[in-house]
Amino acid sequence: MPGRHVRRSLLLGATLLIAACGGTPTTGPGGATNQPGATTGPGGGGATPAPVATQGGGGGGSISHVCELLTVSEIESIMSVTGVSGTETAIISESGACVYLTGTSDIAVALSFTGSAAGAQVVWDTWKTQPEAVQLSGIDGEAVFMPSAETTFLFKNGKLIGIQAGNGAAGADQRKAWETELAKKIAGRL
Repeated sequence: MPGRHVRRSLLLGATLLIAACGGTPTTGPGGATNQPGATTGPGGGGATPAPVATQGGGGGGSISHVCELLTVSEIESIMSVTGVSGTETAIISESGACVYLTGTSDIAVALSFTGSAAGAQVVWDTWKTQPEAVQLSGIDGEAVFMPSAETTFLFKNGKLIGIQAGNGAAGADQRKAWETELAKKIAGRL
């Protein structure tokens, strides 16, 4: 039953998003502990994210900070927003999330991360085989846009990233365009 798998995956994504906005301390760059609501991830507008830490070879390792997958300047440039900052949940069992807010506290981008040990391949296989899945091209890795969820899923090196840009008012076509460009940036870091 594909519908049941879709609902479970959406529930997982919603859970990660809620956790990202919740009240647990997170681990920031360099191992520093951030209190709930503290921002982590890319510093200043033009900063390049630190290399994504991996364990093992061949891209099969784990990501240490989801907010390091995009820079503030990339989000601001692609989406024409300002004042972006990221808040991250700690990665637990190779799953985590990052929510980037604009200077007006609107959600700019929400990212969810699932690593190979957490079943990224199983979740990816579910998403990419949905009848509504729209294959995206020009991205280093595999990616699909799901119109009903207005979310892009990127799979590369055993890692699955869910990307949701803007809010529902933006519309599916605009979100697809933003998410495609964001996926290109993220794929280069996986």
